Amino acid sequence: MNDECGPVLAGVEPRAPHCRLILDPPGAVTIDVAEETLRTHFAGQHLDLAVLCEARRLEVLYWPIRMSHAEWAGISELLLTHAVSSAMLRTHPALMGLLRRSFDAVCALPYRMYAGLAGPQAPAIYLYHPLDFYPKDSGHYCLLSDRGWLCRTWVQLKRREVRMEEDNIPDHFLGTNP
Repeated sequence: MNDECGPVLAGVEPRAPHCRLILDPPGAVTIDVAEETLRTHFAGQHLDLAVLCEARRLEVLYWPIRMSHAEWAGISELLLTHAVSSAMLRTHPALMGLLRRSFDAVCALPYRMYAGLAGPQAPAIYLYHPLDFYPKDSGHYCLLSDRGWLCRTWVQLKRREVRMEEDNIPDHFLGTNP
């Protein structure tokens, strides 16, 4: 591993219904994908997951939660009460339920795995936390998803503004999301 890349995948532990990715340098992250689904996905890309782990050739790109407890309290309250977001999210009860969870419960959610991979010369997987509203454009941004429905969501807490743009991309994430 060189100094310019993130951690690489060193192994996979089943944690029904999810799995835990073991990273090098040492660390781990739980994803909402079953181990067999992960292996099948890589086989469909003509890649052997066991070989990639052994060779430490699969970079894992993800970020720990970047919002604070106070930011989560404000963001979740605004999304649940704002006219634009509450109307849109009403059709996605699983997401509404996630927005009602405590900060600690949100932090414990498994990551989602983006279904695409970087090129075969330098394979990488991308993981997204389902509710990490990180700082962007003088507000907070998150890609909300629910079984193929994606919603780019911006929240400006001080001005109590919400902007949402939705798409329908059924295979964007692997796994059991939300």
